[in-house]
Amino acid sequence: MKSVEPDLVRHFEGSPKGQTLAYITTASETETTDTSWIKLEEATFESFGFDVFNYTLTGKSESEIRKDLSGIDILFVAGGNPFFLLYQIQRTNFALLAQEHVNSGKVYIGESSGSLVAGPDIWVAHREEALSKVPDLTDFKGMGLVDFVTFPHWGNPSTKDFYLHHRMERAYNTENKIILLTDKQYVIVKDDWYQIVQV
Repeated sequence: MKSVEPDLVRHFEGSPKGQTLAYITTASETETTDTSWIKLEEATFESFGFDVFNYTLTGKSESEIRKDLSGIDILFVAGGNPFFLLYQIQRTNFALLAQEHVNSGKVYIGESSGSLVAGPDIWVAHREEALSKVPDLTDFKGMGLVDFVTFPHWGNPSTKDFYLHHRMERAYNTENKIILLTDKQYVIVKDDWYQIVQV
């Protein structure tokens, strides 16, 4: 499958060389011990010239995160368990940091769960198995960086049953806009407009 990263990078302002990218792995921490895909993506961004470092919100305080991510050009929030990710976002007030980052003209990239939590609410992604790993999460409010909910991996055979029998049913009971994205698509958001890009 063709990766979206090379196409996505061409929209960045200036050369990737010398720009810092924080690759945030938090969502993956409750999902799998196989991190080969993370290493592959980090290597891909490094090949473009970015200065990439692996980072997690887990176990950090808001002040620690602000210090660690001060001066970062790009926040890349990777996929995994969206509920665990949201819990850590809410616990550390990361949504405010991300909003300040975007408002200053810098880049936020959300992949899979990282795109889901960027929206207004993740209630439509309800999954008991994922929720069981964060019993303290009671609020499904997302970061509100965009005014729509992303449904990633649309058309992927491995997610078909989940979408048809769970997520789409919940989608009928939300007032939020929903964008379905295949693994060969991404959304560019700038100011008050957005564009769906096919690679």
